[in-house]
Amino acid sequence: RSSLDLLIRAQLPTADVRVFGGRLTDGHEFPTLALEQADIVILDQNIDIPGGEVKGTNVARRLLRKGYQGFVCIRSANDSDEDKALVEESGAHWFIDKQIPIRRMLELLQREYYHFLLQRG
Repeated sequence: RSSLDLLIRAQLPTADVRVFGGRLTDGHEFPTLALEQADIVILDQNIDIPGGEVKGTNVARRLLRKGYQGFVCIRSANDSDEDKALVEESGAHWFIDKQIPIRRMLELLQREYYHFLLQRG
């Protein structure tokens, strides 16, 4: 999480980057801030929280149902067809394998986000 945060800030110095997951209150703050302020949401597929694990695809589905209009990306170390199907079913816009280096991921993310904006009009 921290390396992703640092690299995004280095690659996109003017971006407003916020990383969640380090504090217990993040789970409550994240949906509201995402809905109100985020253009891009990057979620791990397997999110560890106190008391269990949450699927990023479930978080994406809830955000989109609540009217989130931005771009949703799911990152996972498991690029199985099953995980890719979960991403598609969730309504998330893009899947990226965690094995892809962060710098390359950001290059690809910029391209995917640009295409998203073009499609959205």
